[in-house]
Amino acid sequence: MRDLSRSRELRELHGDTGLRWYSNQAHDDAYALDAKTRKRTVSAVRRYVAAERMPRQRADELLRKVTVELLVSRDARLARSALRDLSAPARPPWITADDVPVVLPVARNDGAAIDVRVGILKELPRRGLLQGSSEWIYLLESTRGADRLAAIRAAGLASDPEVDATLVELLRGPVSDECRAAAIALGRPGNSPAVEPL
Repeated sequence: MRDLSRSRELRELHGDTGLRWYSNQAHDDAYALDAKTRKRTVSAVRRYVAAERMPRQRADELLRKVTVELLVSRDARLARSALRDLSAPARPPWITADDVPVVLPVARNDGAAIDVRVGILKELPRRGLLQGSSEWIYLLESTRGADRLAAIRAAGLASDPEVDATLVELLRGPVSDECRAAAIALGRPGNSPAVEPL
């Protein structure tokens, strides 16, 4: 959900209609919801609306709970939506240190969508909730199949010397898609130590 007041094109609707939120989900003509997803989605939307009538602190706490619930929902579309909201620059702390033990297992879950796993690993350190490189290295070492190349390319986001060392090992392997993905991850601007291995 997006705040209407932040959209130049839709801002006027906020004052005229009392509407505050809109959805910009990427989808085709239909956004099909099975019964479980429908229940979760409707519940989340109702809580977004309820938050509008609450004092700021209570609203932020409610939205934190909704965000965490959607991140761990096992529904990739809902988790992606929560990540988009969470990664907005001016957001309050809709995820806290208390939520890390609940959210971090999603990043370790091979069954979760790779973009959700990567998004969590990107967002937690940005908020000061995750230190070190162990989760990125776990992602690199454990991810197989179709998600493997995406995990390798995304590991460059960590900007961490230990993760880079793991990527360099992949780079030194036989020429393959994995080697090329490692080169892309290491080739980020400002990564001077990667120049020699590249």
